[in-house]
Amino acid sequence: MIIFAGLVFQLVVSFLAKIVIARTIGRVDYGAVTLGSTLLTIISTFAILGMNHGLSRYIPRKDDVEYKRSVVLSAYQIAIPTAVVAGLVVVLFSDEIAVRLFNDPSVGDILWIFGLAIPFAVTVQVGIGTIQGLQLSVPKVAVRNVTQPLTRFLLVGAVVFYGFGKTGMAWAYAGGHIAAALLLLYYVFNHLPLLERKPWTRMHSELLTFSLPLVVTSAMVVLLSRVDSFMLGVLATTGDVGVYGVVYPMAELLTAGLASFGFLFTPILSELHADQELEEMRRLCQVVTKWIFMVTLHVFMILTVFPEITISLSFGAEYADGSLALTNLAFGFFSHAVLGPNVNALTSIGRTRMIMYDNVVVTALSIALNILLIPQFTYIGAAVATTVSYVFLNILYTVQIHRVTGIHPFTAAMVRPGIIAAISIATIYLLTNEYLSSTPLTLFANFFVFIVVYTFGVLSFWGIKEEEIDLLLQMEDRFGVDLSMLKKVVVRVMK
Repeated sequence: MIIFAGLVFQLVVSFLAKIVIARTIGRVDYGAVTLGSTLLTIISTFAILGMNHGLSRYIPRKDDVEYKRSVVLSAYQIAIPTAVVAGLVVVLFSDEIAVRLFNDPSVGDILWIFGLAIPFAVTVQVGIGTIQGLQLSVPKVAVRNVTQPLTRFLLVGAVVFYGFGKTGMAWAYAGGHIAAALLLLYYVFNHLPLLERKPWTRMHSELLTFSLPLVVTSAMVVLLSRVDSFMLGVLATTGDVGVYGVVYPMAELLTAGLASFGFLFTPILSELHADQELEEMRRLCQVVTKWIFMVTLHVFMILTVFPEITISLSFGAEYADGSLALTNLAFGFFSHAVLGPNVNALTSIGRTRMIMYDNVVVTALSIALNILLIPQFTYIGAAVATTVSYVFLNILYTVQIHRVTGIHPFTAAMVRPGIIAAISIATIYLLTNEYLSSTPLTLFANFFVFIVVYTFGVLSFWGIKEEEIDLLLQMEDRFGVDLSMLKKVVVRVMK
C-alpha cells in the first residue's frame, strides 16, 4: 500500500508538472525540454552498467554488514565515474549534439543542463538499488515517488512565477534529480558505514558479470519507451517533439492499472508456480487480466472518443492537433495494459532471457518503423510505430506464456464489460454531438455519467462472477490479507 500510494502520488504530480510546463513555454520549448529529458534517461540507463540490479541481488545474500558495505562501495566505484564521464561528454558537446543530431541549435543549452544532471540521475538509480537490496520500502517511496517529483513540481512553479522559460524548466528537472540523489545518499550512509576507514573486499568483476547482461534488457525497455521522442527530434522538428511529449504521457496513464496489479501479481504467481499449481495460475492470470481490462477500459474510451477536447483541457489548444496521435497511442497502451500481465507471468517462471530477446526484436522494429514513418507523418508516424511495437511485443508475450504453460489471459466474461462500455460511451457521444456543445463542463459531466453507468453496469450485469469471488476468498486465506471491506462492497452490489 505504501508503494502503491507513492506511485499514485508520483503519477499525479509528474502529470501536473507536465501540464504546467507545456502551457507555460509552448510546444517548441516543451519539445526541447522533452529531448533533454529523453537523452538523460537513455544515457543514464547505459552509464549505470546495471549496478542497480546487481545491488538488489547481492546485498540480501548475506547478513554480514562488511559484505554489504563491499557490494555498495564496489557498485559506486563502477557507476559514478562512468556517469561523470558520460555527463561531461554531453556538457562539452551539447552544442554539437544539438546541431548535428537534432538540427536545432537552441536545444544546446537544455542538453548542457541535462548533461550535468546525468551523474545525479545515476546516483539515484544506485541508491534505489541499495535501498531495494536492504529491503526498505519507505525510503524508496520517500525519495523516488515523493521527493523527486515534488521538488521538480515546486521548482517548475518557481520558474513559472519568475518567468525563466525553458532553461529554468530544464533546471527544475535537474533539481529533482539532485534533491533525490542527496536524500538517497543520506539514507544509504545512515544504514551502512560506507565512510568508515576499514578494509573492504572489491567485488567489481562479480557485479559486472551479473549486471552487464541486464543492461541490454534495461536499455531495450527504455529505448522502446523513448526512441520515438528521440527520433522525432532527429527526423522532425522540436515542435513535433513538444506535441508528442504531451500525448504520450496521457496515453501512458492507461498502464497505471497494470502497475498496481503487477506489484502483487508477480510474487503470488511465482509462489503458485513453485508449487506447480498451474490451474490456479491460469485462473489468477485470467482474473487479473479481466480486472485490468475493466478498470482501464473507461479511460481508454474517453481518450479515443474525446481526444481533442481532452488535450485542450489538459495542456491547451496549442497541442490539440495531436488528437490522432493520442488515439493511436491509446490503442497501443491499452493493449499493453491488458496483456501486460503476461510479461509478469514469464518473469515469475524464470523466462527472463526470452523477455530480453523479445525486447531486442521489438525495439529494432520500433526504430525501423520510426525511421520509415516520421519523415512523412511526424508525430502521428511515431505514434503508429509505438502502437505497432507494443501490440507486437504483447502478442509475443501472450503466445510464449501459452506455449510454455498453456495459460492464456482471455475469457468470455471480458466481452460483457466491453459491450457495456461501448454502448455507454456511444450513447454519450451521440447525445453530446447532437444536443450539447463540447465545453469543459460538458466533458466532465459526460465523464462522470459514463463512470457511473459503466461501473453500475459492470457490477450488476454479470461483470463479477462467483468464480472470482471464490478466488478472492482463497487469496485472502492463502496470503493472510484482510479483504473484508472489498467483500462487503461486492456482495452489496451483486444483491
